[in-house]
Amino acid sequence: MSYYDYLTGAYNRCYLEKEIHILNTQIDLPIGIIFCDLDNLKITNDTMGHEYGDRLIVSYFNILKATFAKSSVIARTGGDEFIVIIKNVSLNKVKALFALLNESICKQNKHNRELQIKVSVGYSFSETSIGVTRQFINIADKNMYKNKLSK
Repeated sequence: MSYYDYLTGAYNRCYLEKEIHILNTQIDLPIGIIFCDLDNLKITNDTMGHEYGDRLIVSYFNILKATFAKSSVIARTGGDEFIVIIKNVSLNKVKALFALLNESICKQNKHNRELQIKVSVGYSFSETSIGVTRQFINIADKNMYKNKLSK
């Protein structure tokens, strides 16, 4: 079974579930979770076309790939959703990466007026992964929705 998303080359949900299982049951590490959702992708696809929407998705994945180390798991979990699992990390590093991600999006939008990325992002952190990985993904998801609602 393939572990990669066909459009971006990111890991897919199947691979993410495997990683979650390992972190939740076998390997105990401090983890950071970044949950991302592109804003208004359906409207973008309906008005600008799916090709434009795909370009947004790929551009955003490229920002994620440039921001997070190769040891992080970057997975496309839905049409416009990405989850990043940062392994063996401190809370301060998660906060710094979160800030760097937001800064990178601003730079992209400043330099490429044609392809404006609008995204809602939330994060969470846990000192341990055993038994709580899914819980902290849910916390990051809730924090992402708070970010979305604040716009």
